[in-house]
Amino acid sequence: MNVQEVIPRTLTIPEWPRAERPREKLPDQGAQALSDAELLAVLLGSGTPGHTAVELARAHIAAFGSLRELLKMRLRCPFRHVGMLYVFT
Repeated sequence: MNVQEVIPRTLTIPEWPRAERPREKLPDQGAQALSDAELLAVLLGSGTPGHTAVELARAHIAAFGSLRELLKMRLRCPFRHVGMLYVFT
């Protein structure tokens, strides 16, 4: 038995049902229908190998305690002309 048989692969967002994908859900249902992690995932744009944008967004939100605290980080960023997306990717 190898590791891939024990740990199932995470589905990529394009493999999710269309109605559950954050980028499609936003115009179809509005921002109020998305979780904080889904909203941040839309801003992030994409994930990394092995992690969806939603998983990365959840991890960032958990690290800062809330989406509000994460977004405040941008105000305290010591780098000039660096947006939030560059700080977190």
